[in-house]
Amino acid sequence: MTNKIASLIAALVLIGVLDSGNGYAYRPAPPPSRYLYELSFDALPKGVSIRAVGEGESRSYLVTNAGDIPLIVNERFDGRGEREWGEKLVSGTALHYFRDGVPQAGRENEKGWVKTVLTEAQLTSREAEDVVAQGREPGLKGSVPPKRSFIIDATYGGKPYAITGTVTFRLNPAYKARQK
Repeated sequence: MTNKIASLIAALVLIGVLDSGNGYAYRPAPPPSRYLYELSFDALPKGVSIRAVGEGESRSYLVTNAGDIPLIVNERFDGRGEREWGEKLVSGTALHYFRDGVPQAGRENEKGWVKTVLTEAQLTSREAEDVVAQGREPGLKGSVPPKRSFIIDATYGGKPYAITGTVTFRLNPAYKARQK
């Protein structure tokens, strides 16, 4: 019995050591970006709405669809063009796509579109996130990037759809405080 416990402890320690080498285990949070951004959205389909939650760096944009025409956002495909992930919003509910299934205790994994308790999905503008990432460089000087258009790819009613709008940047007070 003692040998089994010692072997189990050794295995857990080894797993912890191996896991810490993957670059994720004890990585500190990134420094604040010089820039914050706000998104404003162009016209949306009937029943679709987007709301901002949070402030500053923790601001998020959540989309919901009260209409009966499905809106799919955040789709990711593998190299063969097969869907790996996505979020479908329809009639006030959210479904998440799991190609390999959701582990279910004592049951078979649910694959495909699975209903969740959520009713919204988070939207992210790659254009804005790229500028925020570049703004993490220490000692940045100069002006705030100009307003720019963005496109978030989606599918609405089974057809490609673009959620469009404008991103406006502003200085992040947390960055200025860090530079002093």
